[in-house]
Amino acid sequence: MDKTSRRESLEAQVASFPAKPGVYLFKDAKGRVLYVGKADVLRDRVRAYFGPTLEVRHIRMVERAERLEYVLTDSISEAFLLESNLIKQHHPRYNIRLKDDKSYPYVKVTFGEDFPRILRTRTLGDRSARYFGPFANAKSVDQSLDLLQKLFPYRTCKLNIVAADDGRGRTVPPSALPGGRPCLLFHLKRCTAPCVGNTTRDEYRETVEKSVLFLEGRYEALARDTKKEMQQASDALAYERAATLRDRLVAIERTLDRQEVHAYKGDDFDVHAAAVDEGDAVVQVFRVRDGTVVSRDHFSLEGSEGALAPDVLASFLRQHYAVAAAVPPEIVVPLPIPEVEAFEAFATERRGGPVRILVPQRGKKRHLADLAERNAKDALEQERVRWMADRGKTDTALRELADAVGLEGPPKRIECYDVSHVQGTSVVSSMV
Repeated sequence: MDKTSRRESLEAQVASFPAKPGVYLFKDAKGRVLYVGKADVLRDRVRAYFGPTLEVRHIRMVERAERLEYVLTDSISEAFLLESNLIKQHHPRYNIRLKDDKSYPYVKVTFGEDFPRILRTRTLGDRSARYFGPFANAKSVDQSLDLLQKLFPYRTCKLNIVAADDGRGRTVPPSALPGGRPCLLFHLKRCTAPCVGNTTRDEYRETVEKSVLFLEGRYEALARDTKKEMQQASDALAYERAATLRDRLVAIERTLDRQEVHAYKGDDFDVHAAAVDEGDAVVQVFRVRDGTVVSRDHFSLEGSEGALAPDVLASFLRQHYAVAAAVPPEIVVPLPIPEVEAFEAFATERRGGPVRILVPQRGKKRHLADLAERNAKDALEQERVRWMADRGKTDTALRELADAVGLEGPPKRIECYDVSHVQGTSVVSSMV
C-alpha cells in the first residue's frame, strides 16, 4: 500500500471513531504499537493528526502507521491511567516515556499488620499498606530508611507478629523465632523487638506514625513533638529517655537544616521542570512539604525526538502521577503545558481533592521553578556523558566479541538460552 492509500485508509478509520473519551493506538503493518494517546473526544483528537500542523515525530509516526484502534473509557481520568499502563506495556516508539519505568522504588508501610514494617519495594497493590514514591534512586531510598530506623526503630523481618490480649507482641508460631530471642537489630537499637513482647501494639504503632511524618517531610511538626516529649521525660526524671529524645531531636533538626531551599510556610506542592536536547530528556522534581524542599529526584525519558519541553513535561506528569503514591494540591511548572484542564481533572480525581497547575511569574515559587530547570539541564548533561560512555563500552565489547568468534561485524542481536530441570523432570527453558 502506497503512502496516499495508507493515509486515506487511516482517515476512513478515524471517521468511524466515537465522540467519547478513551485511548487510541497507532499500529504499523506488523501490529506493533507506534503511539498511544488519550482523548476527551476520540474522533476530534485523532483527526488532528491528519491536519497541516504536526510535530516532526508525529508526521513520521502517521507515515508508518497502517491501523488505528481505540478503547473507550468512562472518563478522561480513566483514559489517563489506561494510557500510562499501555505505554508501559508496549513502549511505543513515538511516545515520550520513562526509562526503566518498571523499576522505580517505593517505600512501603505495612499498616495491615499489628506491628507494621517499613521497607523498600518495587511493586504496588497491597491496599492495606501506605506507599511513598516513586523515587528515581534506590540508593537514596536505602540511605533515608537507614536514618529513619536509627531515629524510630522498627522491624524489617518477615515474622508473623500479632498482638496478644495484653497488647504485647508475640510471634506465631513461636518456633519461627530461633531460640526465642530477638535478633541483632534489637541490640543495635534499630528495632524494639515486638517479636518477644518487648513493646505493645499501641506503642509500636505510635513510633511508626512518627516514621510516616518523617517520610512525608513533616520535620518541623516532628521536631516540635519530640521536643515536647523530651521535656516531659526530663520533668519525670526519666533522664535516659530524655537523652534518647535529645539525640533524635538533633538528628531531625540536622535533616531540616540540610533542606536549604525554603518556600512559603506550610505549603505542600511539587515542582517539575524539563530539559530536552537532541532526543534526550530529563525531568527534575522537587517535593515541597510544610514549605521546605524535602526531596529531589530526576527522571530520564526516551522517545522525545523533536518534542518541546512543554510536551515532555506534560507526558511525564501524566505517567508520574498515574503511579505516584500521593498527589499534592499544587503542581508548579516553569511554563504552560498542553491539555492542562484535562490533567487537572485527572489529578483531582486521583487525589480526592482539588489540584491545580501553577506557572508562577515571580516570587519564591518562580525561583524554585527556575532552580528546578537549571538542575534538569545539569542532570541531562551528566546523564548524556554517562550514556555516551556506556555506549562506547558496549561498542568496544561488541567489536571484541565479533573478533573472538570470527563474525563479519558486531552482532545486532544476542540470544542466551538456559534449561533447568529437577532430576530430569519439570524441565523449564528460557531465552533472554
